[in-house]
Amino acid sequence: MTDLTCDVIVVGAGIAGFSAAVRAAETGATVLLIDKSDGALGDGNILMTSGSFRAGGMSPRSDPSELYRFVMSEGIARPDLARAWADNCGRAVDWLANCGVTVAEPAPGRIWLEPESEISLAPVYKKDVGRRVLTKLKARFERFNGRYLNRAEGLALILENGGVRGVVGKKPEGT
Repeated sequence: MTDLTCDVIVVGAGIAGFSAAVRAAETGATVLLIDKSDGALGDGNILMTSGSFRAGGMSPRSDPSELYRFVMSEGIARPDLARAWADNCGRAVDWLANCGVTVAEPAPGRIWLEPESEISLAPVYKKDVGRRVLTKLKARFERFNGRYLNRAEGLALILENGGVRGVVGKKPEGT
C-alpha cells in the first residue's frame, strides 16, 4: 500500500474534475487528481462533447438574476444551489478562457468551446473538442504542480471527525 499526501484530492478526470483540480492548484493547494481510465485525459463523456456550452438553454453569460429566475420557474431547483450556479456561470466561462480554452459566442445565447475543431458527420457534431479542452486544463494543472494519476479507481472515502480525510484507491499494482 502506498500513501500519497496532498491538500486536495479530486476523483474523476472529466471537465468538472480537471476544473476543480486546476482551480484548487491555482489557489496554492497541493492537488492529486485520480481517474480510473488508462487514458492520459480520462475516457469520459467530455471526450465526445460537441462543444456547445449553455446554461438552462440560455447563455452562461446572461444576467445572473435572469438565469436564477429561469431555473426557479420550473419549481424543482434548490434556491441556494440555483443562486450559486447562476452567480457563477459567466465567471466559469471566463475562467475556462483564462485557462486557454477557446471560447466563442457567434450568436447570443450560444457559446462554443474550441470552435475551430473539425466537423464530424457522426457520432458527434465536432471532433476533438473535449480532448482539446482537457489538454489545456491538464497543461494548466501541471503548470501549478498538480499531479494526475490515471489507472487509479476511487473505492471508498476515509472519514475522520465528521469529515473526509482521504480516499482509498486501487491501481492494478495495488491499493
